[in-house]
Formats: sequence, structure tokens, C-alpha cells
Amino acid sequence: MTKKHTLSKLILLLTTLSIFSACGLLNIGKSASASKPKEKTKEELEAEQRHPTGVEPPVYKQMNARAGTVTKPRIEPSLWWIGMKNPIVEVIIYDQNIKGAVVELNYPGVRVVSQSGLENPNYLFLELEISPTALPGDVNILIKSEAKYTKHKLTLKNRDVNRIYAQGLSQADFVYLAMPDRFANGDTQNDTYDDMQQRGTDRKKMFFRHGGDLQGVISHLDYLKDLGVTTLWLNPVLENNQAYESYHGYAITDHYNVDKRFGTNALYSDLVTTSHKKGMKVMKDMIFNHVGNEHYFIKDLPATDWIHNHSEFKRSNYRDQVHYDPYGAEADKTVMLEGWFDKHMPDLNQKNPKLARYLIQNSIWWIEYSGIDAYRVDTYPYNDLEFMRNWSKAILEEYPNFYICVESWVTGVSNQAYFTNSPTMQTIFGNRGIYPIDFQTNYAINDALTKPQGWQDGVMKMYATLASDYLQNNPQKNLIFLDNHDMSRALSTFNNDDDKLKSGIAWLLTSRGIPQMYYGTEILMKGISNPDGYVRFDFPGGWKDDKSNKFSSRGRNREENDMYNFVKKLANYRKNTTVLQTGKLMQFIPQDGVYTYFRYDDNACVMVVMNTSDKVQKLDVQRFTERTNGYSKFKNVITDKAVNMLNLKLEKYQTLVIECQR
Repeated sequence: MTKKHTLSKLILLLTTLSIFSACGLLNIGKSASASKPKEKTKEELEAEQRHPTGVEPPVYKQMNARAGTVTKPRIEPSLWWIGMKNPIVEVIIYDQNIKGAVVELNYPGVRVVSQSGLENPNYLFLELEISPTALPGDVNILIKSEAKYTKHKLTLKNRDVNRIYAQGLSQADFVYLAMPDRFANGDTQNDTYDDMQQRGTDRKKMFFRHGGDLQGVISHLDYLKDLGVTTLWLNPVLENNQAYESYHGYAITDHYNVDKRFGTNALYSDLVTTSHKKGMKVMKDMIFNHVGNEHYFIKDLPATDWIHNHSEFKRSNYRDQVHYDPYGAEADKTVMLEGWFDKHMPDLNQKNPKLARYLIQNSIWWIEYSGIDAYRVDTYPYNDLEFMRNWSKAILEEYPNFYICVESWVTGVSNQAYFTNSPTMQTIFGNRGIYPIDFQTNYAINDALTKPQGWQDGVMKMYATLASDYLQNNPQKNLIFLDNHDMSRALSTFNNDDDKLKSGIAWLLTSRGIPQMYYGTEILMKGISNPDGYVRFDFPGGWKDDKSNKFSSRGRNREENDMYNFVKKLANYRKNTTVLQTGKLMQFIPQDGVYTYFRYDDNACVMVVMNTSDKVQKLDVQRFTERTNGYSKFKNVITDKAVNMLNLKLEKYQTLVIECQR
């Protein structure tokens, strides 16, 4: 190991320890004692953080579809709408031993098309046709089984045709990703419930719940709007009633209910409505690959093939290439698609037609119920792609303007392009509806700001990546980003250099695509993703007992206000500058670490000059006359001062956004 690597490791260790200390995760600075207990290992410390006292990690076991005891009968969905484009809805009734039961339903405009069951006799599937002439009301479904009647209720409502919803996203949008549990605690009354598996909050432990909720988000919508945000993306808010590590939302235990520690379904709908009134949109995070092992339909499987059942635990190999490798082995593809992420996250078998329909209907239900505008699909390459095509087709047929972005965390532009515009995908989507979260430009901007320019390295990676856009259907609507909840924060990636972060943000808000920023980037939040908890710290000021409030300029220090104002200035400029939304992109080959590109149309032009080197650079603007001809004045967008193009110098790691004026 070189001295440089040793120093880097030391800096990383000290940074990590300081983050721990700041969050109360370490007890540093107390006097030493001869009786000081033996220090815990890293594994012991992480286990202490991850598992509540007395809670053991789950043990994998193969499951079957034997009927369990139904303690809480249910019907899903319990609400539907009259006048949907597809008049058929499949209702699942979960009750004790009802397979093959006699069904009685007498409601004008509603008829039973079919009824069926699976292995588990506790499940009954009813296919109902809802006539457009049906009236709103409660449809009572009587189930006669074992010489007794039980009643389940499906509520019908008219669609709200006057509501603005399912708007989709466009290049004019700026997406802000926030983790609800770590953003703000607006209602302390919902912090804990005795009937939930994990009770209480502990902000000193990174894997426990901290108490953030939907009300906390609603209370800070004006902060986001002032920043220039147009779209809010929250990590999943559905119930995660797991014994541990349930704060992140990716182990769903109830598809039809918001986790009550975040709020209620009605409050989520209010969040969307309030956002719309403020001119903002909402994107919902969806997971189809897996659920939490405490989900009712996992604890009592409808069918053995409801999940990918293995005789022993089988983890995914995480290799996306198996989808398109012309020489690939079927065995590898099986492990990729049927392997689990973790022992507490059963892998769903989307080839089961009943499960597939359940997931599709649930997605339509949330759009119609809450009015959301877009979906972000988690772990997209691990899903059955035939199911995903059918799911996307159903969404877009019902809501043609809806926007879907998919997490295709892969390496290579061609790999990424496959999941949205391979020939099989094009037969359904064409050039609309579904777009990748653009990891390739993320890798490129990271290289640009952390490595010197080489033939293929540093900022040349950005140039080469964008030059490969011909492989993608409509890259102008890709979701581009600097970091997210699974990655090291941008400021830490950029060696805690504020100027580099500004360059990254300038690229984010001026390049092609729809920009997405992770919460706290605007106030210089740091963190290395090892483990993920280090990049999911609480937003300072979101809790009443916080010592500082970074939501307010008075609570931010000079550097934090400088970064906040930089983002605000550029984001609002972008919001009001059409050429940065829909204009064409022209890039020039980087020279000496300086990357120059233009966004332009017939009426306007914006020039972006990024110095990725550690030296002051003077720019020869004559090289860019192809784009600057016809413009006589130039303005620095951030400072509003005139730019002298005859003596254009850039400080190290400086990026200029320049408005060209006639």
C-alpha cells in the first residue's frame, strides 16, 4: 500500500469517527481508566447498531402454502373506482378456509366474472366487472363457507375528473430525494406504537427509527419550493412492520397502507395535494422484487410459488448481464432473478399471474387514490422483465402522461439502455413513459471531479458517456444525479471540496436530463456509504431538540448558506430558462481538464465551462464560435456580472454558467 493510499485510509477513518461522534454514535473524549472495558470489534458495533436487544437476525427456511390461522381477515383492494379504462378488478379476500366458498353479491352494475383459489384455502380471488353506470357505495360481498356467512366490503367511488394528477415529469423538473425517517419529525405522537415489531426511536443508532414522518415533510415544502425544487421523491412510506432496520422502507409488509409511524393514507394524499397546490409534483418509490418477511401474504403464503422458494438460502449474484448475454448460462440468470437480497426480504415470483395482477392493481390504486405523478422502480434488473413490461403497459394505458424511472444500477451505457429500449421494450413503450436513473453520467461526473484528465479518464469519461447517447431512446428524460441514499454523499466523494461540489451541482442543473438531488446536499451534508447509515443522517433542524436549524438561513453557517444560495440561484434560473430544459446539447472535447458545453435553441444559449484540473486555466473562446457567433454580451448566471470572454480565466475546480446575450 502506498503512502498516498495509507493517508487516504487515515482521512476516511478520521472522517467516519467524526461523523459517529457528531451523531452520538461514539463516546469520544472521556478520560481513560485502567478499568476501561475491552473495545468492541467493528462487527460487534455494527450488530449493536443494527439489532435491537433480544432480536436475532432471521433464519432462512423454505416455506409452503399450508393454511395458517387468520387473525385479521382482509379484502384487497377495499376501495376502487367507477369509470376506469379497465373495468375489471381482481379482489383478494383473506379469511379462514374460504377457498371454494359460495359468493353472494347483489349490487347494480357489479358482477362476479370469476372466482378462484390457490393452494392455500385461506385465499379467495374474485374477478369483478365494474360497469360505468354503477353508483358509488359499499358493495357487500357475502362469503358462505363451513355453514357460516362472513361479510367483506368493497367501496366504490367516482373518479375525480377535475383533479390535477398523474402529470408525469419533464425536463423542467428538479427532483429532491428525501428519506422520511431522517428528514423531519412533524408529529411526535406517531413515533412509536405498541403493536409494531420495532418500538420507540433512537437517534443515536443509525439503523433504528429516528421519528421523521410525512407531517415533517409537509411542514417543509416551502423550504423546498424556495430552493427551486419542483418534484419530491420520498423513499418508500408503506408499512415496514419488521423487527429491525425498518426505517428505510424497502421491506414492505402492507401494500395498501402507509406505515403509521409516518402517518396515514389520508395524510399521504394531503402531501400530494398540498404539493400540487404549491406547483410541485410527487414521485413514489415502488418495490416489486421483494417484500419484508412479516408481510401477511408471506407468513401465510397463498401458493408455494408466490415467492422464489429454495431448499436453502440463495442470494442473487447481482449480474445484470444475464439478461442480454448471448453466451450466458441459464443457471446464472436463475440465480440473478430468483436469488434473495437478504434473509428478511423474500424474493417475489412475478411469473405467478395472481401476484403479478396484485402488484399491477396496487400501483394503479396508489395513483388514483393519492394523485401522484411518477414512480421510481427499485432494483429494476432483478425483476421479471415480462412482468415489468405488462406493469408499465397497464400504468401508461390508464395514465398516458405518467413518468416512470427505473433503478438500473449497472455499468455501461449499453447495459443501461437495454432495460428501457431493448427491442422487446420498444414494442410496448416506443420513446415514452419509462426512463433509466442515469448511473452512467453519475460515474462520469465522479470521475471528472476526482481524477485528472486522461485519454479515457477524468472528465473525458463525461464526454464519452454523453457521446454514447445514441444508444438511448430519449436521454433528455433520464434522471441524472450526484448521489442518493445508497451511495457516498457527493461532498465526501469530492474530497470535501466545496468548489468541486458546486461544479457537480452546476453540471446537474445544466446538462441534459431531469436533475435529482439528495436531501442535505444543499447544506453540505457528508457521509461515506460504509455502511449506508452514514449517508442517512438526520437533517439538522428537523427535530425540536436539534441544536441548530439548517432549514433557516440563521441556523446555517457561512459555507452552508453559500452552498444553499448557489443551488437556489441555479435551480430557480433553470426553472425559468427554457433552453436549460428542452434546448439541444453541444459538447466540445475537453482540453487540459476543461470541459465546455452549450445548451441552445433558436432563441437562447447557455455556455457551461468546467475546470476539473487543479490549475488556473485560461480559455481560448475562439474555439467555440460555432455556438457563440451572434452573441455580443455574456453574463455569469450566479453573480449576474458581465463576463469578459477575451480574458476568461477559471480557478481550479471552478465551473462557470454563462448566459449568452445578443
